[in-house]
Amino acid sequence: MRLPAAVLSIVLLLPNVVAAQSVSTAAVSDDPAGREQVLEFLQVMDTKKQFDALVPLMQQQMQKSFANMRDTFPEMDDDDVAFMASEEQAMIGGLFKRINISQLEEAMIPIYQRHFTRPEMDSILIFYESPTGRKMRAEMPAMMAEVMQVSNEIMQPIITDLMREMRQRMDEHFKMKKAKREHSQQ
Repeated sequence: MRLPAAVLSIVLLLPNVVAAQSVSTAAVSDDPAGREQVLEFLQVMDTKKQFDALVPLMQQQMQKSFANMRDTFPEMDDDDVAFMASEEQAMIGGLFKRINISQLEEAMIPIYQRHFTRPEMDSILIFYESPTGRKMRAEMPAMMAEVMQVSNEIMQPIITDLMREMRQRMDEHFKMKKAKREHSQQ
């Protein structure tokens, strides 16, 4: 599923969008943000804590998705749904256990450097070290939980419809394939 990656991106990048809005345009420099600045930002943002807070949110999201599986695949019984849900939970848990946060942060450095200059990164750091910035960091996990809930409420009916449509196309495809196979055997 692509949803976990998208959610991870939102959690890791949302603070930057908010901070970017507070960056002063008076101090303009073409020099990209320094490696040390980006590392300091990631430390200030407590990326590991943000990442760890994401795991239960994603697991809840997956549970809600599986609640609608029977709409798309009516032939699934309770055991099938439970099995698929436990497999998905194990996959998400395994994913987060195997991801190396240091490696992820290292990969993020050039991204920040492409998008922020040294003065902008200084402004971002000042913001996140301010009382308002600290409050934002503290509220981020709860905010993301609310964003995921609202997103799920909006997206779930759409996903269910798309899965139902995909299932109809798959059924048609297999019927045509079976008919061709039977026709070629005659």
